[in-house]
Amino acid sequence: MTTATQVAQLASAFLQHYPDFVLEKREIFRIPVRHLVVGFSFAPPHYKGHVDLYWRVKFLFSPPHFLVGIGRQIDGANGFFGEDQTLPARLLKEMERAASEVIVSGTSLDNILSVQQHINASVGMPYPSQALMYAALGRFLEARAVVEKYLDLNWADANAYGTPPSVVLGSKQWEKRQRFKVQWLENLRNLDALRVMLAEEDPAPIAALWHEWEAMTVKVLELERFWEPSPFPFESKIAGAGSPS
Repeated sequence: MTTATQVAQLASAFLQHYPDFVLEKREIFRIPVRHLVVGFSFAPPHYKGHVDLYWRVKFLFSPPHFLVGIGRQIDGANGFFGEDQTLPARLLKEMERAASEVIVSGTSLDNILSVQQHINASVGMPYPSQALMYAALGRFLEARAVVEKYLDLNWADANAYGTPPSVVLGSKQWEKRQRFKVQWLENLRNLDALRVMLAEEDPAPIAALWHEWEAMTVKVLELERFWEPSPFPFESKIAGAGSPS
């Protein structure tokens, strides 16, 4: 596998050129962090020494235990550490390109639609990511429609999710499947609660819920020292509309 030391070696040249990014474990992201984790992820390798790099924008206001966002594998930023002598230079080139063309300085929820254009069109954007993006921009009815599609596709499967006879009752595999089902159903209930709020089009409870979710996610990811709590775009617009002229 690609070790933490190897990841640090591969990231060092980029970090020297871009001091507004930091490396944490297998993640390189821009600081400070406000609602989004914007940067790069070294994917867990399938083979010893293999390197695969993605640009990613993660939504910290995702439902608990269900971090979503957008991203894409970076063409040309893969190979085997130590065997491919061109890998460090290719990696630096592709990271600099992505930092200047995709996840540019100032990437935020206000301009997230411009980043979304760079995802793989053949794969598309997952429904939960779409819904959170639309809602963050104040497009509540569009977000609700997407959430409803996702719930319609998942409720029956989540409730029916069980354990095949080949899995021994009480085994680690059985426990893993039980935990998966619990979290799946919890995620659907969280999104269903969001759906109700979106239908009412009242931004205050949505903002309150998301600030709660975001704080939980930041704690789980251990990002407290990089995080700057801030209002969502729809909160800022409401505050501006209510200000005296």
